[in-house]
Amino acid sequence: MSVPQSRPRSARFTLIELLVVIAIIAILASMLLPALQQARDRANSISCTNRLKTIGNNHAFYIADYKDWTVCGYTVGGAFDGTCSKGLLPWHVRLAPYYGIKKLTSWWVPDEKDCEPHFNCPSKNNRVSSDGTVKKSYYAVNYDACSDLVSKFGVTTSRGLKIQEVIKPSRKVFVIDAGTSRMHYNGSNNYLTFYAQRHNHGENFVTFGGNVEWMKAAALYAARYARFNIFSN
Repeated sequence: MSVPQSRPRSARFTLIELLVVIAIIAILASMLLPALQQARDRANSISCTNRLKTIGNNHAFYIADYKDWTVCGYTVGGAFDGTCSKGLLPWHVRLAPYYGIKKLTSWWVPDEKDCEPHFNCPSKNNRVSSDGTVKKSYYAVNYDACSDLVSKFGVTTSRGLKIQEVIKPSRKVFVIDAGTSRMHYNGSNNYLTFYAQRHNHGENFVTFGGNVEWMKAAALYAARYARFNIFSN
């Protein structure tokens, strides 16, 4: 009497098995992707603070080379532009030689490839304003460093800013990851919605004293007069 042989099982997936595998992959992806995004955000934040630290160091070299003058100032008859250097070379153009950049063809917006890595946030998440304008991830100098000079000394005298004139330079914002299309940032007057909030709802910035800090955007906005106004306590 012959024993009936069992039919060999097919090695192919059934439709149900395939759907189960797809569901498992989708669940794993939903668990891993946020963690990967958080890791990428942390890496970008660290890179951002390193770039700002380098800006602070190079500004210190500039101050030493130019007898305590900072890169901020204005000239009589100059126009306020996107750099917050009224009628003067922009702050980042003045610092460019300290990065080995000998000549910039762009006067105030650092779109050039050799300039861009130094003067914008590596996260690259450009904001789009309500009017549809793209706000690129450029770093921006403290606008009050220029406007406070005008308010204190008037517009009839050309004026630079010496580091000794900045009250509490280790607390006053010099350059900030502002999320603006320009190279200056009016932090004491802008609405909270203008803050970039790229890094865990906060801002990276370097002070006139060279310190690099991170603050929640809401906290920095609340302390904006103490942190941006260069002649106030």
